[in-house]
Amino acid sequence: MWNEWTLGSFKASAGATPGELGQAMARFAANPRDTAAADILYNSPQDVGRTRTTRVATMLKAGHAENALPQTATAVINCRVFPGSSVDEVKGTLAEAGGREESS
Repeated sequence: MWNEWTLGSFKASAGATPGELGQAMARFAANPRDTAAADILYNSPQDVGRTRTTRVATMLKAGHAENALPQTATAVINCRVFPGSSVDEVKGTLAEAGGREESS
């Protein structure tokens, strides 16, 4: 995903960023459909949320004993939604993946 700010930022940073990461920034700024460049940016810790919506489970709760399968499980998932993406779309994707949607 991209917007004018993203492309301008990568274009400006590319020259000051050495190696493969700087090259990926320049390639993505020139062609935001370059999935190989986007993958390199996504795998860079400081750039991970600049090209895609991200999510991470921040709290997990399940089970009552170490030697028993849990009957229920819950997860709190923190999302950084890319500008221009719909929160409802992200919630729908998470609900589909988890088989259930909790509201909040």
